[in-house]
Amino acid sequence: MTDTLMPPSSSPLEKVADLTAALHIEAIPVERIFDQWHPQRCPAGLLGCLAWAVSVDDWNPDCPEQVKRDVIESSVQVHRHKGTLYSVKQALSSLAIQTQISEWTENTQTNTPYSFIVSAFVN
Repeated sequence: MTDTLMPPSSSPLEKVADLTAALHIEAIPVERIFDQWHPQRCPAGLLGCLAWAVSVDDWNPDCPEQVKRDVIESSVQVHRHKGTLYSVKQALSSLAIQTQISEWTENTQTNTPYSFIVSAFVN
């Protein structure tokens, strides 16, 4: 008899359902499970779920697939440095937006400490 977590008092239908589920779960290759957490190998249909799981802030389902994968991949780094100039540069570069960013110490247009100005160049 196959190992089960079902209690001895479970019905025959519950036991059959448990064994059937176990056979299907055991048939899934481990690599497929790990691939679901890798942005470049995740199946395209699951990218939205992966984006949600890694807390992508701005998700657009209409973007090209490679842009979605790049946004998900950069999300962890963006969240590590959230609120810094580095995270702004990372987030914009993953969207393929070229930027020129000048901090308050480099710019004469603003005197507000700890601020910056972003010039985005989009084709």
